[in-house]
Amino acid sequence: MSLTLSDRSGTILGEIVVLSENALVLGTFLPTAAFAAYATLFKNLEQAANDQLFVEADRLEQEIQSCDFCVLDTHSGMQRNIADVQIMQDGICFHWRASWERPR
Repeated sequence: MSLTLSDRSGTILGEIVVLSENALVLGTFLPTAAFAAYATLFKNLEQAANDQLFVEADRLEQEIQSCDFCVLDTHSGMQRNIADVQIMQDGICFHWRASWERPR
C-alpha cells in the first residue's frame, strides 16, 4: 500500500510505503521539501524520547497531534486521519483515527 502524508491544509509532506499494518502502521517515509516545516518537531520528539524526557516528549506528541495529519491512499483516492505519528530518520509509524472517506 502506498500513502501520501499531508497536514490539515492539504500540503503534501511525503510518501509512505507501508511495511506492516496492524494496530500500528509501520512504513518507510520519503519526505517532500514541505516536510521541512515539521522536521524539527519530529527530531525534537525523537531526542526527548531518547533522553527519557517524558514530560517534554508528551508535550511534543500533543503538538504533533494538533497538526491533524492525514493520509491519502494513492490508489483509491480515499483519505483517513491518523494519530500518534512518529517519524524517525526514514521510518514512520502511526495509528488510524477514523474510517476512510473521500476528500472534499
